[in-house]
Amino acid sequence: MSKRSYRTSCDGDGSSSAKHRKVKVSTFRKWLRDYDREYQTLTWLDSETSWDNGEKIVEKLKCKKCTKYRDRIISRKNFSGKWIEGSESVRTTNVVDHAKSDQHLYAMKLQQLEEAQSWDGDTTTLMPIVQSLCVISEEERQKLRMKFDTAYFVATEHIAYQKYPKLCELQMKHGVNLGSSYLNENVAKEFVKYIAESKLQSVLSFVQNSTFFSLLMDGSTDASNSENEVLFVMWCDVNSDDHMIHTRMTYLSMHTPLHTNAEGLFESLQQGLQLLGISCVTQEVCSNLVGIATDGASSNVAANGLQGLVQEKLPWVVWMWCLAHRTELAINNAFSSTPCFKLIDDMLLRLFYLYKKSPKKCRELANVVPDLKEVYQIDDQGGTKSIRACGTRWVCHKVSAMKRVMAKFGAYTAHLCTLSEDSSIKSVDRSKFIGYLHKWADAKYILGCAVFVDVDLLLPCSIFSKSMQADELDIVSALTYLLKTVKEIDKLRKKPISKWQIYSAILKKIVYEDGKHKYQGQEVKRFFEAKSYFESHYKEFCQLVVENLRT
Repeated sequence: MSKRSYRTSCDGDGSSSAKHRKVKVSTFRKWLRDYDREYQTLTWLDSETSWDNGEKIVEKLKCKKCTKYRDRIISRKNFSGKWIEGSESVRTTNVVDHAKSDQHLYAMKLQQLEEAQSWDGDTTTLMPIVQSLCVISEEERQKLRMKFDTAYFVATEHIAYQKYPKLCELQMKHGVNLGSSYLNENVAKEFVKYIAESKLQSVLSFVQNSTFFSLLMDGSTDASNSENEVLFVMWCDVNSDDHMIHTRMTYLSMHTPLHTNAEGLFESLQQGLQLLGISCVTQEVCSNLVGIATDGASSNVAANGLQGLVQEKLPWVVWMWCLAHRTELAINNAFSSTPCFKLIDDMLLRLFYLYKKSPKKCRELANVVPDLKEVYQIDDQGGTKSIRACGTRWVCHKVSAMKRVMAKFGAYTAHLCTLSEDSSIKSVDRSKFIGYLHKWADAKYILGCAVFVDVDLLLPCSIFSKSMQADELDIVSALTYLLKTVKEIDKLRKKPISKWQIYSAILKKIVYEDGKHKYQGQEVKRFFEAKSYFESHYKEFCQLVVENLRT
């Protein structure tokens, strides 16, 4: 049966005719149910109906609450009487727009207040959260406090808001009296919004009373891959309980710039400053802003970037390139110029993508480890799947990935051998696996991991990188960590490589059997060439890291 379209024409101003839509009563009733959860349509949405070809249809939409309180909402901003007389636009978008309108929200509030005055029970079931706080008893206030705590837990633990009602239900199951109101997920969102506003006001109070403050900015992409600019604010707290001066830092805001160029970032900066009560970026109103920290992207630090725009208006502002980010780049630069490290980095990348989207290969790899564990002392702790070697924390990612390769090298090569002989795999892929086997069998790979990782070379850098991301960090601590890292690496440069802890341990595990050098049962080729290479170049590696950290 074909769907019937209800469209009629009605006269406008006489010069043209405007069309409006009509729907079946069954469709209207479905709207009532579908939109009630979010907009409480069952309490206010009404309609005018007529008959068309023997079928009842909706011609106009009306609002019961706006009609009831017409005299009290007529003075509201953008008041319109069309939902009182009957709106001819019979569409869900029109319903949603009216539900969000100022006059409708005020009419709903008037209805809640009227009902609350005649209600003898729990007033919080009928009144908005803020208004209910003025009239509720201490017992109801305690219930509300526990619900706020639950909503705060949901938000800070990154739990879906849909879990809030279940958490409340669980608490009540264990004897906690939460009452019967404010137990749905929409209320949880409201609670979190109020908590956020309260925390923001607290931050603003501290910052506005401080003598100086600084801002930290960084880009972040959301699930839709949209670029967002996150702002943190830092200030000196001179009014602490221990009578000491503390550096405080906290989240301020997040903005979505229209463009990720200098102008777009400057707009995000202005929006953040407006939250602090600073209306514009001028010398008169921004005298307390003394520093801004960003990463080293050209849109931030170039002469025509954000730094240039800010310092043109506020020349005294100290611009800081994030020390943690700079440390990562410095160490990255040191190793990127090393051909051997590039080979190892390429191996880590290809290993990661080999298993990333293949549960079957991961299961096969996991089955290989127990077979080799007893014979070749393969470490079965910490999982088998290869680890991603790239990320924002470059050093930590590389250290973790190379540790996994050293622990499971025999399993990876044995599984590659199996894949290269599996006739069910495409010949092109089998050829690729054979190429990996021949390439990674070179002793440079396993010995290189031993040289660059753990306590030998990258671990001091990894510890330094993590220390730069500590919550309590000042310039003295940062300088201390830097000097300590440089000192540790300089010690390695003066120590014979044969006494490096991990490198010497790997050398002991490489055995000579049947005329071949083997590690975890797998042949490693050109062992002496690789050993000679690292013995002659390890001082150079250390020197590169030290030079890049110092500059």
